[in-house]
Amino acid sequence: MESLKERLSVKGAKCNFQFTTKEKEYFEKEAGFTDEEVEVFRMRSRGFSVIKITHEMSEIYGHYYSVSTIESRIRSIKMKMLRVL
Repeated sequence: MESLKERLSVKGAKCNFQFTTKEKEYFEKEAGFTDEEVEVFRMRSRGFSVIKITHEMSEIYGHYYSVSTIESRIRSIKMKMLRVL
């Protein structure tokens, strides 16, 4: 877990959220993600690129998502994950 804390806390560090099913369920339950963050977390866990997530989120929610918006959601997700570790 210590290396995960380090990866999550380093600004700009890449973290594609590759976790076991139990770990993913734990973070989704305990971190307090918004609905959008849950979608981004799940896509990132499946290895989607930020650009792919941008396109998918636009399709799901019916409005444009920018790369910077998705990157912001990922930062928020990382901060929430850090709080529960």
